[in-house]
Amino acid sequence: MKDLTSKIRSALPLKISFCSWDNTTLVVSGLDWSLSCQSAWRVVEANSISIGYEDEKSEKICNTLEGLQVVDVRYQSSDFPIDPAFYLSDGKRLELFSCEREDPWVLNLPELVFVGLGSTGTR
Repeated sequence: MKDLTSKIRSALPLKISFCSWDNTTLVVSGLDWSLSCQSAWRVVEANSISIGYEDEKSEKICNTLEGLQVVDVRYQSSDFPIDPAFYLSDGKRLELFSCEREDPWVLNLPELVFVGLGSTGTR
């Protein structure tokens, strides 16, 4: 069975046409797909954090993401393959973090749904 990243890669690229951040939930979506994240996230550019969920610049996340494409996905750590990093068409990456929340993030793709399971993994 293919792992999470391989399954997501089969649906790439994903164009980001909508983004919403209300200081609790980040929603990113496009035609036939959506990502909702209620846990920690950050945007990394050139190996430094550009925007983070608790950052005072977090309201700029949608200006940063809208119009880009998700072109690759990888685990943030090969030692603990749980948290995804979405590589964007401008060279940045959106990293999501699992935490104690029951469903920290949900990715809906055509015919596939991935749910982060907090500290226990992905289903």
